[in-house]
Amino acid sequence: MEARILTWNLWWQFGPWRDRQEAILSTLRNENADIVFLQEVWAQEGGLDQVRWLADELNMHVARTEGPWFDDGVSLGNAILSRWPIIS
Repeated sequence: MEARILTWNLWWQFGPWRDRQEAILSTLRNENADIVFLQEVWAQEGGLDQVRWLADELNMHVARTEGPWFDDGVSLGNAILSRWPIIS
């Protein structure tokens, strides 16, 4: 069995992150990786969860670590996206 693997530091919310979201999604689609390791993914308390959104858009399974919640209600962490179920 062969697997295409990609790793990428998404650089948290720096830069024009709304525009970057679509560019990140487009790049991940074009790369067509089977397993993706992501660093500096973020979630807003009660709002957008970057890696969950990417997983849903790409129809992939997700496992993530969640870092501390900052005062502005944002959490920073790492994640794995996979075409196959993640068991543990």
